[in-house]
Amino acid sequence: MDVIHIVDRIYKIIRTRQNQITQLIISNQVKDWNEYQNHLGQLDTLNYIEQELTDLLKKKQEQNE
Repeated sequence: MDVIHIVDRIYKIIRTRQNQITQLIISNQVKDWNEYQNHLGQLDTLNYIEQELTDLLKKKQEQNE
C-alpha cells in the first residue's frame, strides 16, 4: 500500500465519523449536555487530525517537487 492510498482511507474514516456525529447532533439524539460536549470534542479531534494529514501531504508534495 502506498502512502496516498492509506491517507485516502484515513480521510474516508474521518469523514464518515464526522458525518455520524453531526447527524446525531442535528437529529437531536444527544441524551445530555455531557454527551453533546463529548461529541463536539470528537469533532474537534477529527478536524485536527484531518488538518494535520493535509499539512503532511502538502509538505511531502513540496519535497517531491
